Amino acid sequence: VQASGNTNPAFAIKNSFVNNTTIENGGNAWQGIFGQGNQGVQQNFSIEKTTVRDSQGQGIFVQNNNADQQKFTISDATVEGSQGQGVLVQASGNTAQEFSLINSNIVGSNSQGILVQGIGNSAQKFVIDNSTINRGNSQGILLQASGNSQQSFDLNRNAIANNLLEGILIQANGTAKINFANVQLNVLIDNSSPGFVAALNSNQNLCLALNGNNSNTGFGLQQNNGTFQVVDLTNLAVNNTGTITNQGSFANLPACP
Repeated sequence: VQASGNTNPAFAIKNSFVNNTTIENGGNAWQGIFGQGNQGVQQNFSIEKTTVRDSQGQGIFVQNNNADQQKFTISDATVEGSQGQGVLVQASGNTAQEFSLINSNIVGSNSQGILVQGIGNSAQKFVIDNSTINRGNSQGILLQASGNSQQSFDLNRNAIANNLLEGILIQANGTAKINFANVQLNVLIDNSSPGFVAALNSNQNLCLALNGNNSNTGFGLQQNNGTFQVVDLTNLAVNNTGTITNQGSFANLPACP
């Protein structure tokens, strides 16, 4: 599904099955579902109660290239056995995007279960809630902010287990800013150590609220540049279950600004 120009389309996929997407003659792997918004577009897209299995590329690929605004929601979905990422979300250029994944299962991806990338001057809000991300051959969830992008993340009530690398990895690079990363009530089991990592490599800010999470392979916070702000830093070990390793310096805040 693609939209361009000064249009305002709305699309919905419901109660569907997408199986065994293969490889085109040019050798490019096909996605199970591909949604794209281009310059000037204001687009709303939803996927509900849909199963995507055994895609040779990504299970679901959402891309925003200079669209004015794109809202994308996945709910009650299953994405299984993707050879690429289970779900890949990209925002680039001067664009705004909101993405939500709710009550869904991402299982057995050959790369990340979920990869979210913000580059250029993009502004992106991302929610993953009450979902399962298991048995991936990379991170369960990888959230990357690069360029001059501004990102905000809510990761709540998810079960993330048996991924080859971190259960959750949050990175801010270049001059990107993460306004808030709200990470609450997630259970991370048997991911590589540490199961959760937030790394600030940008010269800007990252604000993290980490509360009520359980990781049997621990947590790692890395301040390599910029200003790393942590909500209720002094009680971080009390508010979460699992060993916490801090690298660098951190600012204690009552709430993300």
